[in-house]
Amino acid sequence: MKQRSLLQQLDRLAQENEDLQGTVGEAEEEKAKLVDQIADIERERKVLRSQLQEQQEIVKVLQQEKQILEESASSLDRQLVELKQSLQEQREREKLLALYPELQPPPEFEGTGDVTQDMEKQLQANNLRITILEEENSRLRATLCKLREKSHQEPLRLVPQTQLWSIPHVTESAGLEPRHEVSKKARPQLNLRDTSQSSLGSVHERRVSTGGTHQTLNVLTFPPENSPISAIARAKQVKGWRRTPSSERN
Repeated sequence: MKQRSLLQQLDRLAQENEDLQGTVGEAEEEKAKLVDQIADIERERKVLRSQLQEQQEIVKVLQQEKQILEESASSLDRQLVELKQSLQEQREREKLLALYPELQPPPEFEGTGDVTQDMEKQLQANNLRITILEEENSRLRATLCKLREKSHQEPLRLVPQTQLWSIPHVTESAGLEPRHEVSKKARPQLNLRDTSQSSLGSVHERRVSTGGTHQTLNVLTFPPENSPISAIARAKQVKGWRRTPSSERN
């Protein structure tokens, strides 16, 4: 009985040993696979590290290029602003030359010796003047259209002209008809006389219809002493006084 039990235990231990050996073999195979995977991972890590270094170097180079490009862009912006200012000044100068040529000294043309080339340059200059004048005309047309629209919307206010002398009012007599029946009115007239007359005046005639007859009213009015008409009359009187002695001597 003891031997049989020992044999059974031995068989069981042998079976367990075989199972354990199979498990150890599988573990060894898995270990080998893991070693191979670790080696592959190490190789990939080295490759990625080298790529990372290369990319870092590329990033450094790109940053340097970016800085250089930013500096060049800022310098180009400054140059662009300066060129725009100079271009604006040149356009204003060209406008002044085209609009007011009499204010500028005549330009000294330096001929190249080639008549065709000189004529082409002159043609370009004339085209430039024409273009500038057309732009000015377009601006003036736009302004004129705006003024016309505004004048249609709001009536223009006319400043009354200053009256140099006053027209006297004639008192109508009792036998004359009312003023709304006046048929004709003569405009005021100014008579400048020579030295024989001591004053000048204006004759204002009114013809008023009374029934079938016409009456003429002659009114002589004298302008004020400080008016321009009095000054002209005094000047003519002085000229007449200067001429009178010479005529008497002859």
